[in-house]
Amino acid sequence: MTDGNRAAFSNLMLLCTTHHKLIDGPHRDRYPIELLHQWKTERESDPGALSATNLTDDTLEEVLESLMARFGPIREVVVELEAMLWVAGSILKSPFDSMGILLTHNAHHRGRERGAVVTIRNTGTADVSVEDVSLIYHLEPPTPEIKGAEFTLMGRNDYLHLQSVPHRLLSGDAFQWLTKAVTLAECEAAAAGVGKQYHSLIARVRLATGETIESPEIPWSSVSGLLTTHQDDN
Repeated sequence: MTDGNRAAFSNLMLLCTTHHKLIDGPHRDRYPIELLHQWKTERESDPGALSATNLTDDTLEEVLESLMARFGPIREVVVELEAMLWVAGSILKSPFDSMGILLTHNAHHRGRERGAVVTIRNTGTADVSVEDVSLIYHLEPPTPEIKGAEFTLMGRNDYLHLQSVPHRLLSGDAFQWLTKAVTLAECEAAAAGVGKQYHSLIARVRLATGETIESPEIPWSSVSGLLTTHQDDN
């Protein structure tokens, strides 16, 4: 398919952000081209919807420009926290549980440098500036009576030659912040030294606007699997 055909109205299907990510995501095979064409035909044949007879490439462009002028660019940032492994000069990322299994059953990878990687993705239409990246350690599970304490590893930079903040992210760009497993292990040991243990780990990103975005919470049992394997190597 040429770029012109790909951008043509006949190939256009307008979706909200949630469903766009769903259809173009990891399970895209569940939405074959034939099904998408069927949805498009059914929607455009709806008397209450704009049809192809009165919406052309030119008028569509005018509508989109009008909407952008009215609502302005959208700021949307996604933060992911995963385990990472250096392999042949590149970063291999995976969920912490999966990385622990890989290292347990693959002795070849146990000597490689590893740790945590925070990936910040600009999924909006506005440029953003990342001002700070922190790992937040939750101490012990919170209860209704006692709020869980936090320990913050703010701005710790184990790879100064690869990453720095502030960092400007254009629309569609991504930025990675790496922390070595030995750093995570040192923090775990510090908590143990005062009779505490970690409950979970999250990544928190602060933008220049003052907004903060957090990753999903990772149980410390998943993180400690990576650290246990690291300690076994030394």
